[in-house]
Amino acid sequence: MSLISESCRRQHSRSEFRFIPAPWRRSAESLEAITLFASFDPRQRAVVESHCRWRHVRAKEWLFEQNEAGSDVYFLSRGVVRVIMTPSPDRDVILGDIEAGGYFGEMSVLDGLKRSAGILAKTEATIGILPAVVFRELVYPHVREQLISRCVSHIRGLNQRVKEFSSMHVSDRIYVELLRQARPHPTDQKKAIVSPTPLHSDIAGRVSTRRENVTRELKLLEQSGRLIKKDGAFVLTNISTFVEQRGTASSAIGEDRGRGTSGRIRHLALATDRFAPSVSL
Repeated sequence: MSLISESCRRQHSRSEFRFIPAPWRRSAESLEAITLFASFDPRQRAVVESHCRWRHVRAKEWLFEQNEAGSDVYFLSRGVVRVIMTPSPDRDVILGDIEAGGYFGEMSVLDGLKRSAGILAKTEATIGILPAVVFRELVYPHVREQLISRCVSHIRGLNQRVKEFSSMHVSDRIYVELLRQARPHPTDQKKAIVSPTPLHSDIAGRVSTRRENVTRELKLLEQSGRLIKKDGAFVLTNISTFVEQRGTASSAIGEDRGRGTSGRIRHLALATDRFAPSVSL
């Protein structure tokens, strides 16, 4: 226990720690909504919370960067953060977004290596930070199966993206990405709606291309009738035809012959590469 206490004291002394008003802190600094602790009773969760230090970050603030040394595990109790890889100095690849209730950083605990991607706050956020030694002692023995399952899901998602990058034209990759962000059209099962419309730079980061390519391809999709701009949203058309023509797209949404097109779209919207609620790092 002395090793844990000493680690926590060192972590609390870091200058990056920020105090926030006490009433707000009491409501935000909690692990209750973190999915990893769903099986913990209140007493177990309180013990883990007692070893966390809490950090409040503003939008566009880095929590850590790719290849940075570190082994703390992060629990996101409020806000949204973005997972970013930087394969070259002038190019970022967006792996996904993590929303409140998610966690990240556990991969470095498991393999001892540097961070495989960076984490950038997309909104204001509150994060509980747990030292690796505490995570191994108090958390890992109870969540092994969850971590294995999530890592397998993460690998499958990355395999799917490699398939898309290697076998699909950029216009189809963009269309599939829009499908991931879409919800079913309320009156037409052959259509889907993306609202609000995503930034071209965000789409580019997700499909591994440049922003100007996204702008050009969206115009071509619009001219071909596969995409309609309406009331601040994108309406995607001919969903069933696209799904049937593209085996890659069918893999992305999962094979389920018992579902109609609307059900497939709904499944795809849920099975996005956000890896929600968490991403292995």
